Amino acid sequence: MKKQISLTTFLVGFLYLASCNKQNNIHTPTRLKCESSNTVYLPTDIRSRFYFKVGTWWAYKNLNNTEIDTVKVTRLDRYIQQPSAEQWGNVPNKCYEWIRVAYHPLKYFDYTTFVDFIRPKPAMDSTKEEYLITDDYNYYNQILTSYKFRYNGLNLLKGQDSGYFEIINSMQIESKIYTDIIKYNTRSQYDYITEAYYAKDYGIIKMTRLDGTSWELINSNIIK
Repeated sequence: MKKQISLTTFLVGFLYLASCNKQNNIHTPTRLKCESSNTVYLPTDIRSRFYFKVGTWWAYKNLNNTEIDTVKVTRLDRYIQQPSAEQWGNVPNKCYEWIRVAYHPLKYFDYTTFVDFIRPKPAMDSTKEEYLITDDYNYYNQILTSYKFRYNGLNLLKGQDSGYFEIINSMQIESKIYTDIIKYNTRSQYDYITEAYYAKDYGIIKMTRLDGTSWELINSNIIK
């Protein structure tokens, strides 16, 4: 009986520890040993706008009425791995960091943002160097917006297929002034967010959703 109780206690403890780490996950590869010397990390600029841990939330006010909606980060996966031949056509001798962040609005549709490095085709980029993209998917893993943001090195590439960009130095919402903002207007008819203002260190501070409603940030709890 004592052995049975001890085994049961061990299993419960193991499952508990596993569940504690299942939301903010870090995955490492088995092909190439990924170290800081051979890993390409996410640029600081895009990390500041998209990298948010579980527990982060934003409260938005509907500008058309007094409605409040809260958006929560429900999952963060961070990967550091070497691309496979199936992904890139060849295997580069270095690793790349990429992330997946799942968002849960209380009064709208869930969606997930992927931030990933890919190798461009020569017709898309004559430098033939890797660049960074973001894709949005819905709850059913269907693509909403592909190549929403695209970076080559530290430079945000404009004129992308998915939408239009505008750089805004500062914007005041309520009594707070936000700086270093990227305004994005989508071309995708499926995107849940048709217009968004991405502020450094805060993510989306103002947006228009597919249903035509406009929202502004009134409160947040940011965990990086």
